[in-house]
Amino acid sequence: MYRSSAQIKRFLFSREGALFIVLFMAAMLIRIPLMTFRGYYADLSTYLRWGETVTQHFTSIYTTAATGSGFPGNPGGGFPGGFGGPPGGPGGFPSGGSGGLPGASFNSAINYPPATPYLFGAIVYLYNQFLEPSFHASLSTLAATNGIGPFLAKLPLLLADIAAFVYLSVQARKRHSAAFALIVSASYAFSPALLYNGAVWGQTDGFVSFPLLVALFSLLSESYVLAGISLALAILLKPQPVIFVPLILLYLARWTDWKRLLRFAAAALLMVLLFLLPILIPHFQLVAMLNNMQTTSYSDNALLTSNAFNFWWLIGYAHQSIGSTFLGIKSGTVGTLLFVGVTLVSAIQIWRHRQPLALCLGLAVQAFGFFLFMGGQHERYLFFFIPLALASVILAPRSSRPHLVALYILGTLLCFLNMGVGVGGGSFGNSQPIPFASLPSLSSYLSANFDAVGQFLALLHLITFCYLLAVYLTQRYEPATRSGPEETPTLAITGSQAGNAAQSSPVLL
Repeated sequence: MYRSSAQIKRFLFSREGALFIVLFMAAMLIRIPLMTFRGYYADLSTYLRWGETVTQHFTSIYTTAATGSGFPGNPGGGFPGGFGGPPGGPGGFPSGGSGGLPGASFNSAINYPPATPYLFGAIVYLYNQFLEPSFHASLSTLAATNGIGPFLAKLPLLLADIAAFVYLSVQARKRHSAAFALIVSASYAFSPALLYNGAVWGQTDGFVSFPLLVALFSLLSESYVLAGISLALAILLKPQPVIFVPLILLYLARWTDWKRLLRFAAAALLMVLLFLLPILIPHFQLVAMLNNMQTTSYSDNALLTSNAFNFWWLIGYAHQSIGSTFLGIKSGTVGTLLFVGVTLVSAIQIWRHRQPLALCLGLAVQAFGFFLFMGGQHERYLFFFIPLALASVILAPRSSRPHLVALYILGTLLCFLNMGVGVGGGSFGNSQPIPFASLPSLSSYLSANFDAVGQFLALLHLITFCYLLAVYLTQRYEPATRSGPEETPTLAITGSQAGNAAQSSPVLL
């Protein structure tokens, strides 16, 4: 403990430490004004309504509707308080909606796993205890307009962004130079996609990314209990990370022994059980939770793509539902089959290659494929590709880094553009794609040319995905073979297949 404290103190008083502190403070300061923006689609107010449901009906949150401001209509489409019915307005959304501006209303069941409602329940509880007497309004009401309400609601997102920034810096510094670690962490802290998704919009994708990163790096350093707990937490916050479970289990089954796999699985299951207990006892709500998630995100009435410029947008199915037909087959089934194909590609590579980079990049391929092909996708659903691509850059040796850096930059820009264009030209019409700036000419252009711009971005997504597959399948990455200030050994987990001697040898990461 003393040695670690001394090392931290020595680092903070070094030139590298000073640069790190400057970046840390800059990452904080750039977010503070952005956090006062109310966000889009009333999502932030909806999360807070869920928090109010938790504080008022803790043992029945999935059978109690949350009411408040948001889109008119039935819940669905994967948005908090959104809807899954057929399109009627720009971007595939019902015409006449307020786009999440104050004054609209909805009645929405909670359609996320319990960790997100619990998180915002804690925020609402603390606000009610200490600040509501001063503001004389609920936090969800304050969050519907620019100002202190959105800022308070987004504080956990700020903490998650900063934690991920520090964590990435530590992981990069273990493997590469201090300068490289600063560049990597800064690229994430100031990522336009991360800033737009969290500090501006108030979405939780960045919050989920932190435990996802912890799970990945813990797994590769053989901290299986922490990896299992972290992956479970990511899934409990948002269901999308569940797509990574098959590949991670495959990696463990192929390259470790059953004891390590069991340790990982047991930790994950215990974490899930801990969070599910309040919805199992005294009222069994598991079926209601799953039904809420399915009916609002992947029912036949849900859109194939809600302003997600992916494969479906490219082929002219932008406004079709999951229940529509494509070549005589239900579109949702076609999307699922294409995604399963992507998963099999990653699975084969992971089965053939033991190096951790094969797993990390395989998860990134799967995240991109999920956004590109699956039905029910939204503007921001490419987001998980960003931390996984950056983790791949950290794990890669210098010689194979250029391709991975290019993919990380392309994925970041495409995710940001997808969100900005989707918000500015789709379901909002003439809205604020850039916070605090009306920019009517930009909004009018995006609205008037929305389908064409969407087609162009969809083509860029497909080209980038093909590039990603080419890099992955041709193995333009390899484990480092020498140690040094820039390159340290990238570890392969020793598995039961290597024999007892291999299992007893040290595994470095």
